[in-house]
Amino acid sequence: MKCWRCGKDNNENNEKCLFCGTSQKRVEPVTDTGKALRKIFDDFGAEKVFGDSRIITAAISDFIPDSDVLCLSIELVYRVGIGTIYNNQLQNHGAANEEFYKRVEKVIIEDAGLSESKATQLIHLFDEMIGWNNSQETTAGTVPDHKAEQNVQTETVSETVSEADEQSEFYEPKQIRSMTYEEALKEKGLLSPLTSSESGITDASVAEKAVSDSAGTEPEIPKTSDAKSETAKASDAEPALKTKSLRKRLRPVIVVGEISVVLILIAMFTGNTNKLVYLTYFYLAALTFIGSKWYGSRKFNEEFLSDGQMNNQMGLLVICLFLHHAALKFEDIYTVSGIDPFVNMGYLIYAVFFFFAGLCLYRNYVANNGSFKGFFLQSIMPISLVTVISGWLFIPVRLVAGEKMDLFTILNYFISSKLANVYAWYPIIIVLFYIVFYLCFRFTENKKLALVKLIAIVFIYTLIGTGLRHYNWWLEGEWWYNAVHMFWIGIVFARHEKNITDHLKRYYIIYMLIGIVMLPFVAWLTWFCIKNFSYYPVNRWGIRYEEHNQLYASDYISQYFLPMVGKRWITLLSQMLCSLVFALMFIMVNLKVKIGNTALSFMGKIALEFFLIHGLFVEVFSNFAFETYSYDSSFSLTRISYSPIYYIGSVPIFELEVLLLGIGGAILLKLITKPVLKLFGCNKTKS
Repeated sequence: MKCWRCGKDNNENNEKCLFCGTSQKRVEPVTDTGKALRKIFDDFGAEKVFGDSRIITAAISDFIPDSDVLCLSIELVYRVGIGTIYNNQLQNHGAANEEFYKRVEKVIIEDAGLSESKATQLIHLFDEMIGWNNSQETTAGTVPDHKAEQNVQTETVSETVSEADEQSEFYEPKQIRSMTYEEALKEKGLLSPLTSSESGITDASVAEKAVSDSAGTEPEIPKTSDAKSETAKASDAEPALKTKSLRKRLRPVIVVGEISVVLILIAMFTGNTNKLVYLTYFYLAALTFIGSKWYGSRKFNEEFLSDGQMNNQMGLLVICLFLHHAALKFEDIYTVSGIDPFVNMGYLIYAVFFFFAGLCLYRNYVANNGSFKGFFLQSIMPISLVTVISGWLFIPVRLVAGEKMDLFTILNYFISSKLANVYAWYPIIIVLFYIVFYLCFRFTENKKLALVKLIAIVFIYTLIGTGLRHYNWWLEGEWWYNAVHMFWIGIVFARHEKNITDHLKRYYIIYMLIGIVMLPFVAWLTWFCIKNFSYYPVNRWGIRYEEHNQLYASDYISQYFLPMVGKRWITLLSQMLCSLVFALMFIMVNLKVKIGNTALSFMGKIALEFFLIHGLFVEVFSNFAFETYSYDSSFSLTRISYSPIYYIGSVPIFELEVLLLGIGGAILLKLITKPVLKLFGCNKTKS
């Protein structure tokens, strides 16, 4: 019998765990859901259950009809760290107290955005699963008030549990299914082949085996009298095992460092340091695949669109976006900069961002049972405030670069009605479409009709964008609208997530082959359309009208508007198709590869701040700092480029400087905006 708290093996008749001293008597679960959760908790252990929400949702989906809302609620609370909070309480404190429940309720309501009744329901389910006293006085089908009679004493590793725990009967879970949940989840493809940690073998139990192996004996379950000595042996072996595990995790990083040093030395001795730019692709591959997990035949990464995975994916994508902006700065300087493939990748990266935004927005909407309580405060205000504050940091830099500003211009920059940070257009559009989502789904009962309205508004927005000149106030160019269709596609995916995911798994090979064939074709098609149709009007010599003052008022309708809108839509449709295929391939790859390491996780947590601040350093170190555009009465476009503040002509050095300063600036921006968000009552930034 495994201890429900520490997961160590004990004799069946032990009333207390030999290792942590915890009583094995627990309150019996009352509801069917509680019994299912208790079974899965005992099968897997606390660390596994509270580390992976899929295990709990799989159990609930087997026992509750129409459990999608409850499963989404559990996914949401896991995303804001409830699993870590419960694990910490179990491992370091023991039974819960009033202070713990207040903390959990606050996180569920304020961070996850769920209602108080939903928080009470989830807390009760977790209590039934663990066996805490909170569920002792309940009846089947009821949800108790978790605040009532929480006078449980906090236990330590060496202390016994409270008297209420001692008096309650230990619940031996009934055989709910003919197979264990490990087998059931493996059958569903939700669990990979068991490793030592997945099968309930903890570091301590591995240590026991290591100690016994070194003595040449087989491991045995220690008797009560020998418990302390065996525990001491295990604890002595744990540091060595942790050191070995740390070395194993650092080995790929060390290899990457060694290869980098060799290549850098070769470049220095040959005098061609610019070639070091090609290390970019090596580092990107290392960043992606170090710590990744690959799934074999008929097995999939069930967390491919979980909060943790999307955080890692955002971390990778925001680095690619930085490379895109860097490549644009060197496009007119070097025929081959080394990172020129990133020049045309911007809209593909933004397409995934829009997809994630629509997906997460609809998930939260469903989890809150269609309620928009706190929507503006928690979803719109944080993004808006961080965007506005980041724009303030650009104003003095633009002044140093030589831009002349009157009071009206400074005021527009200050309130972001005109963007001092030219890279901040994406958060502006996201906020806009969050409001559109609110208006469509808040005031339309029929959700299908609400979605149709939203799609129509996105289409109208795109139509307006294709009809405007470049740099015409806010909608400055095609990048403001050529990926927004992925927002409503993300919503559609979220509405039918389970069915779409199951379908993709069932025909994985077919869709993968389609994607492999289609992606190069649609990429070529997009290149062809951009070259032959373009978003810009050109004369017969291929010179852009807007940039060379060739377009006059008398020619605007005949030579610009009517033919230009048609050309733009041809180009736009090719990019829409390409971004859709790219998003499909992105999903298909992530179904088989689970990416994740400390670097990606960190970048994902500062993704919004890095996105908003890195452009400042791109402008400071490039060959020209910022640009301003204006039209006169004859529709002629004037472009003004300002002198570089500190020009770096070497691409690899430019990359390194911008990346490091961008990360530092993002951390600083996060520290600056945190108290401001708290002042406005915004507890979580949702981007």
